[in-house]
Amino acid sequence: MSSIGEIELKNNELLQLHNNEIPNYENIEFYQQVKIEGFLNENNFNYFLNKSENTNDGRNVFINTYLYPQNEVPQKHKERMRSILEPIPKLVTQVNNVLTNLNLEKNRFNVIHIRSGDKYLIENSAIDPIFIKKLANVLYFLNNNETYLLLTDSYKLKYVLMKLFPRLKMFFNEITHFGEGVELNNEKVKNTLIDFYVMASSKKIYSFSVYDHGTGFSRWCAETYNIPYIGNILK
Repeated sequence: MSSIGEIELKNNELLQLHNNEIPNYENIEFYQQVKIEGFLNENNFNYFLNKSENTNDGRNVFINTYLYPQNEVPQKHKERMRSILEPIPKLVTQVNNVLTNLNLEKNRFNVIHIRSGDKYLIENSAIDPIFIKKLANVLYFLNNNETYLLLTDSYKLKYVLMKLFPRLKMFFNEITHFGEGVELNNEKVKNTLIDFYVMASSKKIYSFSVYDHGTGFSRWCAETYNIPYIGNILK
């Protein structure tokens, strides 16, 4: 049984919540490098909320959404999420081992996170040479006095960039996508979490994404742990 405020919900009631098949947001736009702006279609949303199958007592309406927050997230909510995301001791040990093996100190290194796309993460496609060239052009900003750790959704891309930028620190664990209907593998899920918690130990995050919405994986890590974040779109 789950609790929402003073409301108790049984698991079967949670499973009965219906999907809204009508898009609620229009004109979604990526701007200022890290924010999402859209315009709520209130008629569609109100229609969905008033459907009786999404209420359990005629007074309360329940929804589950993965839409990005548009307003600034209060610090107390960030701290709540940190407590929810607190890793188990075994995972903490593995994260610390990664940092030690790479000679990285917490809050003393930068992360470069590259979201190359599902065709690499899910379909394991060959890396496009044009994409590599674009990345190489933008990664020349690296400051020789700074330490950078590379995290990406493609281990193949890591091997390529390792040759082009030997100063970049990296480790090789096969990760996974938590969405898109991907069948989850425990080892890959653990590796993805290790990436997340290593990133949460950084002092600044630079993200590069092929998607117009950027990449939630690094952005929400930065938001949750108050890490300075610079997002970039690579068409």
